[in-house]
Amino acid sequence: MRLVFKLSLLLVCIFGIFANPLFAEWIQTNGPYGGQIVCIAVSGQNLFAGTWGGGIYRSTDNGGSWTAVNNGFELLGVSTLAVVDSNLFAGTSQGIYRSTDQGESWTTANNGLEHYNVVAIIASGTKLFAATDGSSASVFVSTDYGETWKTTNTYITYSSISTLVTSGSTLFLGTVRNIDSDGSGVYRSTDEGISWVQVNNGLMNLNILSLAVSQGNLFAGTLGGGIYRSTDNGGSWTAVNNGL
Repeated sequence: MRLVFKLSLLLVCIFGIFANPLFAEWIQTNGPYGGQIVCIAVSGQNLFAGTWGGGIYRSTDNGGSWTAVNNGFELLGVSTLAVVDSNLFAGTSQGIYRSTDQGESWTTANNGLEHYNVVAIIASGTKLFAATDGSSASVFVSTDYGETWKTTNTYITYSSISTLVTSGSTLFLGTVRNIDSDGSGVYRSTDEGISWVQVNNGLMNLNILSLAVSQGNLFAGTLGGGIYRSTDNGGSWTAVNNGL
């Protein structure tokens, strides 16, 4: 997951350079300290950082200072943070936690996916989707803001799920190869996760670390292969590594 986060930051930086020819200066923030930072989310004026083993931190001054917000939250490995309306979700190595008060308190939202390693959470319409990793990598769906979850009954075999994104009503999974040489790459679902089709034309079964959607384009950050772009919903991919 650390590699996934680093690739995500790289994609953000690249998009910013394309949008603005001026190079912005980066200044290190004051923390947070206490764990390896894996994911970042923004909710209103608050900035949240999820760490691996150090819990969750919040900044109300654009990163100038950070405060641990772990009331009710076990110090687990946090893989992903997601903001959906007034809810903040944290995917961890032991399921999902939810906060409805900007991180002041947390409760588990694991009914249906207890003890799963949750690596990604996204919203699509009125539904939430959570991707899990492990021996049975799968996708779960919730229609009640995480109160209950049910599996889509489809498992991605021989691969570890690394990321999950949505483009309109279409879902995309990024995977990393475990055993089968053909198990890595990008998978697409047009029926809310019930079935998945591998869409690797041009990707050469590369390991996918991150996915991002921008202005109708789908970008894939790969392990050792650079960045690829699809302009047709994953139907075909082209390397876009000029300057990388």
